[in-house]
Amino acid sequence: MPIDDAPEFTTEQYPIRLRPLPQLRVNNVIGGLFIAAAGAAGIWGGFAVGVAVHQGWIIVALGVPFALYGLWVTPRSLLLEVVLTEDRAVVRGILCTVRVPRDSIRGITAYPSILWTDAGGRSRRTQVNALNVYRSGRASPNARILARVQAQQAVLEHWAARQP
Repeated sequence: MPIDDAPEFTTEQYPIRLRPLPQLRVNNVIGGLFIAAAGAAGIWGGFAVGVAVHQGWIIVALGVPFALYGLWVTPRSLLLEVVLTEDRAVVRGILCTVRVPRDSIRGITAYPSILWTDAGGRSRRTQVNALNVYRSGRASPNARILARVQAQQAVLEHWAARQP
């Protein structure tokens, strides 16, 4: 969908889904595949050199984490989003999913991160990876992308300020 045709973000219908632009998700997939390919090339190269004889095991040991990380990041990067409902925010990141009760939110930072207090009274900060791609005008030469991300962040801030 072209950026100009992006839907308006409102807080009148739940759930509200805030996601990165499709172009950014494609970039994440390409980056993850490159990391996985570099790891696979390292593993292959280590075996080609000779694991036991010529210490190719070092190259294999370096390639395995890259391959596994790339295979983990690629599908998870497609799931980045924030789902806002009447009573909670579900923040899906690359490593984990965090459910934040709406009444425990203390604020939203510019990063953006959600500042909240858990049931034990501890202060928490949950980064919103789906929206932290363009944080300033210097980070994005494209004003339309920047405006869309700022609109999504405004929806998050408006949602957090209202009580359910």
